[in-house]
Amino acid sequence: MHDVLVDARPDSATFGVQTSVLLDDETFVTLYVPPGLLHGFQALTDADVCYRIDREHEPAEDVSVRYDDPDLGIQWPLPVSAISARDLSAGSWAELIASARP
Repeated sequence: MHDVLVDARPDSATFGVQTSVLLDDETFVTLYVPPGLLHGFQALTDADVCYRIDREHEPAEDVSVRYDDPDLGIQWPLPVSAISARDLSAGSWAELIASARP
């Protein structure tokens, strides 16, 4: 699993910085995603994904940015072949930043 995090916290020193982590069934790495970070992933093989969250999921609080947003320039290892309607309709990084400004 190719996992990507982007810091979307406007006051953070790492705002806009992205990092990627390879998750697999051999090393059993666990990834903690703090509040304010965008999270996306691409399965490189058939995979089961488990999430653990610290509170009940509130879909109205979800924030999305398109997987292919040119301002982020995320490099996905494989061509994107399956994506949800929700993710296809996500806004841009610029729109997210503009909405976060006071």
